[in-house]
Amino acid sequence: MLVVGTDGVRVRDALLHRNGAATDEGGAIRVEQSARFALEGTDVFANATGGKGAAVDLRDCDRCRIVANRIVANAGPGLRLDPESRAAVLERNVVLDQRATDVVDQSNDGTYVFNLFERGDGLRPPPLWPQVGPPSAALPAPPDAE
Repeated sequence: MLVVGTDGVRVRDALLHRNGAATDEGGAIRVEQSARFALEGTDVFANATGGKGAAVDLRDCDRCRIVANRIVANAGPGLRLDPESRAAVLERNVVLDQRATDVVDQSNDGTYVFNLFERGDGLRPPPLWPQVGPPSAALPAPPDAE
């Protein structure tokens, strides 16, 4: 999916898989020269990308929101923000198990809130333990109401 020169486009609850080719810059979705783009609740997996692309690739994207997505097992980076992307908000995403780096952040002012990823380039990945947490203790069985 290619989104170019838009304002206020929203993609929600999409399934993006098996897109792109190893020889091109494509992936699942590339957003260029756009403002206020939102990707929400979307599954992005098993996409191929060339050396310069990513499964979710934001290029010159102002005030874009990437929220509550599952970006898993792609051939290239899972999520990329280029240096021209400004004021992006990435919140509650799971970005795991990419063949390359999970997240590449070349921007300088993105906001990351409650995301889960293992390998980042341009930012420090959060520790997985607080996000995932230890398994909770089993609750005791309720007393019989006799």
